[in-house]
Amino acid sequence: MFTEKLNRKYRFLICLVCVTALICSCASPKTGGKDAGNATGSAQEETGKIDGQNVSEGNTGTDGSVGSEISEADTEGSVNKPDQDKAGQNTAEQDAEMVDPNIKSVTIDLNTEYQTFDGFGAAYTWYGERLLNSKDPEGGLDALFTDAKLTVLRFKNEYGYHMEGKASNADAMAQNYKEARDRAAAYGERVYVLMCCWSPPASLKSDNTIRTGYGTIKKNDDGSYAYDEYARWWVDSLKYYMARGIVIDYVSIQNEVDFAPDDYEGCLFGPKETDSQASYAKAFLAVYRAIHEEFGDDAPLMLGPETMSCEPGTLLKYTGDILKEIPEALAGVAYHLYVGGNSDGDSNTVRPSSYMTNFSGISNYFSDVKRWETEFYIGHGIQTAELIHYALTYANMTAYLYWSGVWADSQPNKFETYDLIEVNNAGKWRRTANYYALRHYSQFIRPGYVRIDAVSGEGAVKCTAFTSPYKNKIAAVLVNTSDEEKKLRLDIPGYTVTGSEQYVSVFGDECTSENGLFESKGSFGQSQVVTIPAKAVLSVDIEGYAGNTPPVIPEVTPIVYEDDVITKEPESEVPGEDVVLIDTSFSSDDGYSFTGMGGAMARIVADGGSDSDGGLEVSGRTDTWNGIALPNDLFEHYGYYLKVSYDCMTEKGGTISCTPTFNCNGGTHYPSGENDRVVCENMEGGKWYHAEGIMTMYSNMDKSSYMIYWEYPDNTDNFYLDNIKVEILYTKPAGEYTE
Repeated sequence: MFTEKLNRKYRFLICLVCVTALICSCASPKTGGKDAGNATGSAQEETGKIDGQNVSEGNTGTDGSVGSEISEADTEGSVNKPDQDKAGQNTAEQDAEMVDPNIKSVTIDLNTEYQTFDGFGAAYTWYGERLLNSKDPEGGLDALFTDAKLTVLRFKNEYGYHMEGKASNADAMAQNYKEARDRAAAYGERVYVLMCCWSPPASLKSDNTIRTGYGTIKKNDDGSYAYDEYARWWVDSLKYYMARGIVIDYVSIQNEVDFAPDDYEGCLFGPKETDSQASYAKAFLAVYRAIHEEFGDDAPLMLGPETMSCEPGTLLKYTGDILKEIPEALAGVAYHLYVGGNSDGDSNTVRPSSYMTNFSGISNYFSDVKRWETEFYIGHGIQTAELIHYALTYANMTAYLYWSGVWADSQPNKFETYDLIEVNNAGKWRRTANYYALRHYSQFIRPGYVRIDAVSGEGAVKCTAFTSPYKNKIAAVLVNTSDEEKKLRLDIPGYTVTGSEQYVSVFGDECTSENGLFESKGSFGQSQVVTIPAKAVLSVDIEGYAGNTPPVIPEVTPIVYEDDVITKEPESEVPGEDVVLIDTSFSSDDGYSFTGMGGAMARIVADGGSDSDGGLEVSGRTDTWNGIALPNDLFEHYGYYLKVSYDCMTEKGGTISCTPTFNCNGGTHYPSGENDRVVCENMEGGKWYHAEGIMTMYSNMDKSSYMIYWEYPDNTDNFYLDNIKVEILYTKPAGEYTE
């Protein structure tokens, strides 16, 4: 199935070798090779030392935190003071716990503050429309934005990919933004958008294609790189998306600047300009100057470099020239976690402690800017929860973004998958283990909260704590990685507890279902003792106040937006005559951006093809459906027929099919009836054949979902195409699709 076919984006990759100047080793996201963090990670966990110095866990940075201070008079001689009337009555077990000397403590210190948090979030890129078109979109959207309260949305800039002045993902992006914005507004918060780029349009690429990531930005006639033209494209794209009502708060000019994918979009930039690679810093500053000239004080803030690696040395290589020339241009450092620690995408496992040294380095070297982790997906639920703890406490991260907020249900029989929400081909969505792992943090640690010191007396239990600006709320997340149940007393000197709610998830080493996840356990009562089962995560939502007097808290009111979001692109007028969409003999790279399906790649062979003046070779296929597609944004108006013709050749013979896929009635379809596919059958190996026929764009298909692609269903060998012509027959209307 196509939605199961698109490659898991790009994560099962051959590892990069990232040589850093400051943190020496490399780690592969696939093989889990050793890095600087691995040699010290276990020792740090056991001894609580970094570079030989005693530290409280995670207290490895001094961030310019905000929040009111508590005077000595408020805390002198004070202890935990649960309000007898409000904290809740003890059970008999809690009475016993109050006097049990064997229960260890977690000490939460409101006077020791670290970073101010920006928010949790995820990406909505490929499959961004899938939840919106599901059978119960409201339930899935509520799960993400009302329950988990995710407030950062990472979007993909596709402006000008296939049509000048437009982007095919704009409708889904605008609708996802509106759904998230309105849900956050209901509880008085706003959402934040990070706009990223996987590739500029082919016209700005040195290899004139977005199909792979081996190119850089193109050069001008004088041999200089087209930094200004690239910056102008960024300005135009931001204006386009903003005109749809999307407020863009942050910009990252390139996703994974240090990695060249071979089966999806990418663009390489170097730490320094070379003859083969444009400079990341020069491109970054060109965009910075251009957007400030265009938008002034309303210009989005800029993050970078969004490397595969979280190694500080790698980050410094790409950002050093930016910080030297215009330091204020870099609002925050952004990075992924595929290099810099031990993770294995094939087994979906990660060793969180292996990141400790690199995380500490990020906090030390980038203490004056925001620190955003903007993509990662590897790990079982309990591992993800522990990894987030280290990210918040050792790197002092100010934002943590999961990779895919929504994706196809590519592993329907597994609960430990790579996404937060998955939607199958029948239009049914489901949560995953990592959704709950992230939610344990995201629901309670709100934007604007400040991290405070939390020292666990139990080595197997990690604790992260944040407090609200008025200190009327404390959010504590405890992760028990041991095989035994643990009891801990929450000691919060100088704080009066007036209420608490506990939520627990028992993940185990590998979680198989939602059973036992995010169960409410009520108040911890006056004992302030919490119980964390083995391999489990506990979130504690605490209400109270510091000092002797409760603060006056402003009333939280819903946000009302006057400006609406345009969730549907106005359609152009339907042509009154038939229109040739594509007609190419591949005598040159005609600018048609065929999209690789799965691992497939398309390459023009100059002396190939049925007439030896150019043809298209499709290679790199790992499954029979892998092939090439015409992107869905080329098909604007549905309810008409297509006339399709092409030449094809295989080395072993068999069948080549031009196959449709689209969403309709809550599901994804690949029809094979009359006037659905154009197929060339019974081919002999080594001979060219011609195929032509009619395909149907049904009138009731979901907008922007129709795509046609060429596949070789007999095997995974290379196949060859030439003389592709696709014509939309606007003079021949088509009806609705029925199953």
